[in-house]
Amino acid sequence: MKLSGMLAVYMVFCVSACAQGATSPTAQCAPYSELLALEQSYSGVYLGELHGTLNSPDILKCFMDAPRVSQRHLVLSLEGSGSILTDPEVEASYRQNGAKGMGVLTPPVWALVERAASDPSLAGVAFQENGSMKVTKPLEEWDTADYEAAMQFRETDIADGILGVVAPDTFVVALGGNLHGARATRNPAIKSPAGSQMPASVATVFLVSSEGGSAHYCTDEGCQEWDVAPQDYGFSPGERLKSGEAYGYDYIFDVGPLRPIPAPE
Repeated sequence: MKLSGMLAVYMVFCVSACAQGATSPTAQCAPYSELLALEQSYSGVYLGELHGTLNSPDILKCFMDAPRVSQRHLVLSLEGSGSILTDPEVEASYRQNGAKGMGVLTPPVWALVERAASDPSLAGVAFQENGSMKVTKPLEEWDTADYEAAMQFRETDIADGILGVVAPDTFVVALGGNLHGARATRNPAIKSPAGSQMPASVATVFLVSSEGGSAHYCTDEGCQEWDVAPQDYGFSPGERLKSGEAYGYDYIFDVGPLRPIPAPE
């Protein structure tokens, strides 16, 4: 199946419920078992991630492959921006940026999209395009009020994309930057991040690593693999999932050692 221009501001694809008798999660998914188990209590999860790692696509893959605890379909919602459904150049730009670790659409995530579109065991796949905010002038030309209004529009646009697919027959897994996924703002220019607009039935989860590791992303110094120092989030030995209230989330989840996406060729 040709995958030219499949998504825009928010891309969503649906995977049918796993067949009866599906095997239990693989050893690779065992570390994420507590995260996967949130399906039993919620209609969705909104994951705030660190870009440029393999950990996030691994989690998406585990949700795709895990046996469903109900007959609900799985909906994976990925943060984006632009008109990818209608503009192949925008898709190409996303692929280039994702290869650098910018945003959630990294090559391992695109591979999951392609697999979902071609693997018969994953049944039907649907894509949803949400409205996008077009920047009509450089940010430096905006006054403060314009900028804050634009930032808030973006958050509401993201939230609307997720809320639009929350339904009794679905379980939604949304993946985005951790500034967007929080229930409490972490940016003074944003009054209500997308995570704050989620109902209680959608759990917001901050993905962190107590062990640190490496991630491939871009800074003012360039796009490359960067060391990420371990951070003390107060996890007890063997603990991976706990309350995230102190960080503005419902939960905080320790993904283990961070592994970088491959550097672009």
